[in-house]
Amino acid sequence: MIDISYDLFTSTDGPTVNPQYQAPKKPWVGLTEKEIDKAIPYKDLSGDYSYDDIVNIVLYVQAKLKEKNHG
Repeated sequence: MIDISYDLFTSTDGPTVNPQYQAPKKPWVGLTEKEIDKAIPYKDLSGDYSYDDIVNIVLYVQAKLKEKNHG
């Protein structure tokens, strides 16, 4: 049996590609204070938020973090 994968990772000069290599991960990027303030809709001082308000906050935060961390 011939191992054809050997040629993919080895040249006459030795190994050329490390199949175990993983690119370094980017550091996590969070939200700025301005983005956090934008995520929370203005309410009166009672602080009452409806379910829809909370869902919208979560969706905004999710979209912003995805944009910042996945490009």
